[in-house]
Amino acid sequence: MAEASLLGDPALQFPSPNLDRYGDPLAGVVTDSDGPGTRGGMGDGNGTGDGSGTGPGLGPGRNGGTGGETFQAGRNGVGFPACIYCPDAKYSEAARKAKFQGVVLLQVVVSPDGRATRIQVVSGPGLGLDEEAIEAVKTWRFKPALGPTRKPVAAQIAVEMQFRLL
Repeated sequence: MAEASLLGDPALQFPSPNLDRYGDPLAGVVTDSDGPGTRGGMGDGNGTGDGSGTGPGLGPGRNGGTGGETFQAGRNGVGFPACIYCPDAKYSEAARKAKFQGVVLLQVVVSPDGRATRIQVVSGPGLGLDEEAIEAVKTWRFKPALGPTRKPVAAQIAVEMQFRLL
């Protein structure tokens, strides 16, 4: 007997299924274990996944993702993007005049083509440094993360940018 597994976030919880029916090629005759989806998946998705997504993922994810089309870098067989062009952010005038230093923490989705998208400030000191960090990261270029199928995927990462006066 094969061990059941799905590619996806291990924190996702599913109700306990009727296990004597799942995995049985004839289960569709006895119950709706396959759901209205296509190509072997459960739920209404397409592919071997569970839920509304495509491929082996859970929920609305694609190709192993768990929610939308974005993967978590470093989880479930997804690598990390690598920055290949990463110019420093400019210091804002307000922070320079106040002789202010600090760290901006951003949440960034790196697209399969290596661009920074969906940039959000998680924490920052203000005084214009948050905005300067966002503007800098918009110009960065990455080698994208590879997903479980070894193809480039959108991956969410954290970017920490330190601002120090010399």
